[in-house]
Amino acid sequence: MKKILLTGIVILLAVFFVTCEEFFPEETKVEYTNVVYSQDGSQVKLYLDGIGVPVTKAQRAMSLELSKMAYDYLEVIFYNSATNVARAQWELGQSPTISGVTRGVAYSKDTIPVALMAVGTKDGKTLLGVGHITDVDGNTGTPLTLTATASYVTFTLIAVKTGLLVGTETTAGTGAAYDSLSFTPTTIKTSATRTPLGDASYPMYPIPVINGVITPATATGTYTFGGALLTANYLGQLKFARSAAPYADVEKRIPRYMDNGRYMIPKGNINTRSKVTLGTSYAAATLNEVPLSFTFAGTGIFSFYIDIPVILYDAASGTNNGLLKPITWHVRTGFGSELYSLDDGISSGGCVLMGIGVSSLDWLNIEWKWETP
Repeated sequence: MKKILLTGIVILLAVFFVTCEEFFPEETKVEYTNVVYSQDGSQVKLYLDGIGVPVTKAQRAMSLELSKMAYDYLEVIFYNSATNVARAQWELGQSPTISGVTRGVAYSKDTIPVALMAVGTKDGKTLLGVGHITDVDGNTGTPLTLTATASYVTFTLIAVKTGLLVGTETTAGTGAAYDSLSFTPTTIKTSATRTPLGDASYPMYPIPVINGVITPATATGTYTFGGALLTANYLGQLKFARSAAPYADVEKRIPRYMDNGRYMIPKGNINTRSKVTLGTSYAAATLNEVPLSFTFAGTGIFSFYIDIPVILYDAASGTNNGLLKPITWHVRTGFGSELYSLDDGISSGGCVLMGIGVSSLDWLNIEWKWETP
């Protein structure tokens, strides 16, 4: 009898606990966000003037597609005049606050009022994409007027393409959307070839030595950035961050490439005497066309990369949020630590390879070793 009674008490307690959970559910905190990212990272929906939408599991997760976009820092500007500038900057995963945006106007990427977004890396501020408004509260027509009652806008991004192509090469039919490099004399470019190193092949621009004479001894060139920096996209919306020349940096490096998870550098044949500098004709109107000047001396190989500090649209501080200053972004020929690696036209490497008196990089001419930290 005691055994039966004890069992009944246990059952009663179990029922009570279940009932308590039903009548007194655990309090859950609802989180809200002012920004929602598309799964592929190409669109950013920004809610204005307050609380946006509840954070969902999908919004909290970092999707594979979003990870591929690589950006983790964002900036937005709504520019109506020098004294009416709304700015916001935030890290991926944070919920930004944007207020003070002028209403009742149609924002454009080309004419005032202007609304633009820049995305890039928190570490180093490499610029990876630029975008403009393509949707206001679900309306995709034109003009896209930000009404007094509008709650959100959607920015669509275009990537700053990296990847140097040789000659008439194209990637996925995009052609000029990628970077290009031209020379005077033109024979330097037309004689450029790809040479295999490890698992990839790399463009190399050779300068011949004929009867002991470097031909040519000097040259000029133009490195042209593609993607978002094409004239039809956002070229005019980026400004030099520096108020005086030099507006960009060009730096020589020892060539390196990745092989089986390790960096390889040449054992010898490194050219230290040649020089590459920024041309004096560099101007804001052609920010994506970087003029270069070369002086060749000695023999061997070297590489170089380009870094252009820029700001998004205007240097005016925000008037909406503590005089927030614009971010100095960097347009670079490569991404992250791979900026210093050779550009194969596909990955994130960013250095252009030049050879003086070297026409091939195979093992018969250049020997390689592991790079030591």
